[in-house]
Amino acid sequence: MPRYPLSFDTGEVTEQIKALFFRSLRQRVGEEFDPLRYSEFVERFYQSRFREIYAVRAEQIAKEAQANWERFGRTGLAEIDKRIDASFDGLLDYFAIQYCPDLGGLALPEAILKYERAEPANTDMRTMMADYLAFQREKERVYTDFIAMDAIVLENACRSFLKASRDEKLYFLCDLSAKNSGKEGFAMSNQALYWKSPFDRPRAIHYAQLNQLSRKKDHLTINSLFFSVNPSLDLKMYKLLKKLRSWYATQN
Repeated sequence: MPRYPLSFDTGEVTEQIKALFFRSLRQRVGEEFDPLRYSEFVERFYQSRFREIYAVRAEQIAKEAQANWERFGRTGLAEIDKRIDASFDGLLDYFAIQYCPDLGGLALPEAILKYERAEPANTDMRTMMADYLAFQREKERVYTDFIAMDAIVLENACRSFLKASRDEKLYFLCDLSAKNSGKEGFAMSNQALYWKSPFDRPRAIHYAQLNQLSRKKDHLTINSLFFSVNPSLDLKMYKLLKKLRSWYATQN
């Protein structure tokens, strides 16, 4: 069953695409912001210039979907879903960041918009993580220079939760321990996410094993495991992990 059901025989594919966008907008507001504010996002859509931008993109998306249908028929439905999903995802990010920063309550970094069509082969993962997480806006202690940082903090993190293999490239370590000890926090490498929350076991998820991912009011669940830093970083981590999951899902 296609995620975006379209009737290609009516000649009104563009109008169907426009309607489906609002379904995705409702889902996005529920996942990343406050579902009770959906009507405010809709009102902002009609009051802003984004309405005109989307009208043009909806026509482009519809033409691409129609062409794919005419060429592949039902065997092309999965690819149509994939392309619409990617297009809506980018449009929703652009809408939320450029036109609704006051509605979400949590500011997303504008830099993430450049990764809409990014692929692993042509993306510097370290830079992408820095752009998504924008640690400069956060109060947490973050280390990216592992030679200059306090060796005891790094040693404590490695003993506690950071069990990276020797062939991994470690990009950052965020220390969330109360006494700056490094015993609690999270870190990301080119292969996996490592973390330890207070009163919980150390956890690790390789990006290739990212399956279930959801955002609750005060935490994330990653493959059914609890993860939380603060509301802002939780949202940015959610979006970063969604991007990584989409990459590995495509490769698999």
